[in-house]
Amino acid sequence: MLEAGNEVPSRTSDGFPRQPAEGYDRLGRLMGRHPETTAFRRFGELAAEDLLYRQAELAELERSLREYQKADKESGNKTRQGYALSWNRIQASSEEDAQSGHNSSQLETILEIREKLERYRKFLQGDFRF
Repeated sequence: MLEAGNEVPSRTSDGFPRQPAEGYDRLGRLMGRHPETTAFRRFGELAAEDLLYRQAELAELERSLREYQKADKESGNKTRQGYALSWNRIQASSEEDAQSGHNSSQLETILEIREKLERYRKFLQGDFRF
């Protein structure tokens, strides 16, 4: 039985007719009206495991990057040797390497690390608690 003033409106805030609630929608409505009743799992073990996978993935990319850097430095090719000294050279390497039959693995790896590292850092800076 509902108390006076606690009746469920006949329409949603979007103007749609309100349907009888069961299950998740009923619980969601209750939590929406009474935020103090909310309780959500943190999935701490899964979050920690995901963080470990992210670290392992970044470590593998770092290993690959170091191998590409070493190969470029030892290549005897002045352009490739210059990658360690100039972002402009390495950025232009994609087109140059494609024309000369090489791949642009070092640049591609750097860009992949950048993307994954950004997500990793956001994960750490967020509300991450076990």
